[in-house]
Amino acid sequence: MCLVLVLSIIVNSILLASSESENRSNATDPATKWFEQLNVELKELNHEAALYAWDSSTLPTQMATVEKIIQLTKRKAHWERTMCDRGLQHRDFNASLDRAFHLLCRTPQYTDGEISEIAKLLGYMQGIYTETQVCVDDVSNICKQNSEDLLWERTYFQYPDFALKQRSGEKYDEHDKNHICLYGEPEMEQIMTETTSIFSAQINCSINRGILHSWAWQSWRLAVGPPMKESYGKLIGHMNIGAQRLGYADIGESWRAELETPNLRELVHRLWRQVKPLYQKLHAVARYFLKRKYPEVKNFHPAGLIPAHILGDMWSQNWESLVPLIYPHQVDIEENLKRKNWTGEQLIKQAEDFYSSMGLPMMTKTFWEKSIFARGTNVTKCHGTAANMYDNGDFR
Repeated sequence: MCLVLVLSIIVNSILLASSESENRSNATDPATKWFEQLNVELKELNHEAALYAWDSSTLPTQMATVEKIIQLTKRKAHWERTMCDRGLQHRDFNASLDRAFHLLCRTPQYTDGEISEIAKLLGYMQGIYTETQVCVDDVSNICKQNSEDLLWERTYFQYPDFALKQRSGEKYDEHDKNHICLYGEPEMEQIMTETTSIFSAQINCSINRGILHSWAWQSWRLAVGPPMKESYGKLIGHMNIGAQRLGYADIGESWRAELETPNLRELVHRLWRQVKPLYQKLHAVARYFLKRKYPEVKNFHPAGLIPAHILGDMWSQNWESLVPLIYPHQVDIEENLKRKNWTGEQLIKQAEDFYSSMGLPMMTKTFWEKSIFARGTNVTKCHGTAANMYDNGDFR
């Protein structure tokens, strides 16, 4: 949902509830009418945005969908300005209305041209990030020779249709085990966590794990980073202009203001100082076991930093995959689940049983009808997300 989630920062999509204890008049008051109209129309706009976001998150990037998002965002921006102009006279009616006005009208302000450009840039970047593939030819020889040089020599990038391809129009046979193309999620990520291997189909493949992890870490970033760099710079430039119209120094200051936390920087530093001793101990334990596992990794000092590509996560932010290394006699949950041969939907039902046993509500009928649990023939993007469709229990 990246595209519309970021656009929701541009035109706020917070749905507010009224506070009965603070209403001083009946529903005929102009202030109350403004508030009720705000809620009804904002819900409708959010539902429309959620539908486009769902398509953008599950289907191949289509410029037609991006154009629909642009038109919706323009409509929403004009609606927001109209509601903010009308709401000025009602700010003193009660605290709920004043709060509603503040949340709706504090977001950066953009021209129609800026909205179009921002949406196009976001759509392009999301498509590059989710649809680019890293491809490798001649896998059998790479396995036989255990050659890092050959692995890089036979690597190239396959970009989505809307972007320039390094090998224009080239397709591959998905059944050809000697030629593979991998998305960042989940295939490249699975290499980093060692839940699977791109070379697992090759018998007696001797490719070194350290080489493979380094290749996955670097190749994916080389594939998606350079094509997005220029677009990212333009995006931040446009967003800064919108924030500056409201008196902020840049878009970062605008985002931090939304947290409504005084002395935010000092608070973050204080929290870091509190957890730092524990983190240093965890880091030292992980470093010790990783050094034993990867003695061949260069520039890995026993008392220094841990090379990012061996931490078992594409972004080095989740060290869960290191648990078997540190606690080798743990229960292998993944292997037990494989033996049960559950489908993705069955796994989610088991999770639902767990949460409902604690008193939380069961998922809605619409959730099971419209959610996507695995990549299918018409689903090219496979990034885990949760979506509120703003329509009577439609969560996906």
